[in-house]
Amino acid sequence: MQKKIIALAIASAFAAPVAMADVTMYGTMDGGFRHQTNDDPAKGTTDSMQMGQYNTARFGLKSVEDMGDGMKTTVVLETSYAPGGIGANSAMNSTTYVNPTTGASATGPNLATNNPFGLLFDRQATLGVSGGFGSVEMGWNYTTSFKTIATYDPMNYKWLGQAMAQTSDTQDRAGNVVYSNTFGDVSVRAEYDVTNATKTSQPSTGAGRAVGVTYASGAINAGVAYSAQEASAAGLAYDDSMTHVTAGAGYKFGDAKVSVGYAKKATKTAANDNTSTNMWLGGSFKATGAVNVSAAYYNRVTNTGAANALDNTTKVMIVGATYDLSKKTQMYVSFDKTTLSVDGSADVVTNGSTIGVSTVF
Repeated sequence: MQKKIIALAIASAFAAPVAMADVTMYGTMDGGFRHQTNDDPAKGTTDSMQMGQYNTARFGLKSVEDMGDGMKTTVVLETSYAPGGIGANSAMNSTTYVNPTTGASATGPNLATNNPFGLLFDRQATLGVSGGFGSVEMGWNYTTSFKTIATYDPMNYKWLGQAMAQTSDTQDRAGNVVYSNTFGDVSVRAEYDVTNATKTSQPSTGAGRAVGVTYASGAINAGVAYSAQEASAAGLAYDDSMTHVTAGAGYKFGDAKVSVGYAKKATKTAANDNTSTNMWLGGSFKATGAVNVSAAYYNRVTNTGAANALDNTTKVMIVGATYDLSKKTQMYVSFDKTTLSVDGSADVVTNGSTIGVSTVF
């Protein structure tokens, strides 16, 4: 009898930490069909079936431990899958990347463009501690500019292949340490990106710093963020420094919301000063209890800064609609038009349409 009591006590001691931690499994699946026509005869018309036409396909685990006195420890592990489509490139995180040392292209697993170091959990891998002082997170995490832009992207970071607010970011994730806190209607975020120059077979970036402030009260939301990145290790193709600023706002009235945003990225290299200026305007409207319609216009102007360089302008117009099949599953459809303009050359126009189903679990 005494041995049974001792064994039960030991088992309870080991089980207690597990019982105290709240672990959640979550994810999304998104499959869609896209039809695209190009006025460039060489490209013609293409049809494709891909994951992530509306929302990124992902799988994640989140653990939250309540340590008492308002303190919590949080772990998030999240990965994407099948972003290359259904077919030859459907392996987990499979993508094409550029080796900055040789300049050659290659395709392989766990090498997404936002995952330059072959991370298994390419979307997030963070450890955080929060309490009355705010929150501190470290690991592979979203950047401050990405979080700030998300508050005033009219497409809410959906329609990933066409909407361009996310691509106006410096980079959407980084190995960093982030402090955040909320004071009434104002939220602040400060970030330090570590120097990731240890694996020369992948793009190498220098240390980065960023601050961001967002405001949300009633029908109004606004945000601004500034980021700076030091030059990377000398001799690599990504040897440059960068500054990035973004600002925007949104206003909600009834079942509708409008948003406007601006972002400018300036990259300095040994030869040139490159710039990319992005502006967007759009809105969404809940037409019925199950139907939501959104539309946006994105304009991006880039210039390499080289002698006699020409501006490269990309304009995107997109309209999308979702229909709630259930609380977790949506059917979606969108229509988009992209116009690429280069000074002195004829415009290149691409028209596309998508239809698919997205679900969360």
